[in-house]
Amino acid sequence: LLHSWKQFGSPARIYIDKNDVIYVADALSDEKANPGFEVGIRIGSAKDGSLKMFIDGTNPEGMGADEAGNVFAGLTTGCPVSKSGGCIQKWVRSKK
Repeated sequence: LLHSWKQFGSPARIYIDKNDVIYVADALSDEKANPGFEVGIRIGSAKDGSLKMFIDGTNPEGMGADEAGNVFAGLTTGCPVSKSGGCIQKWVRSKK
């Protein structure tokens, strides 16, 4: 064990890209299970553990990212645009 990072919430899925960017899907946190955290996707550095970004408003069961930094999340429930409650969400990285 090299490090233990708690700033990424309660990980359900983890993806690390070729640039050592870590994407962590947290579908488990709430005030009971993990006080101080909420569900969403946390993005940071897999080298030093720094947290760079948080995507809220999602409850991701599965998650990934492409080479452009766009993030994809799979939801099994809680998606209001689908009769089944499940869907895939996509966030496009802005060009800054």
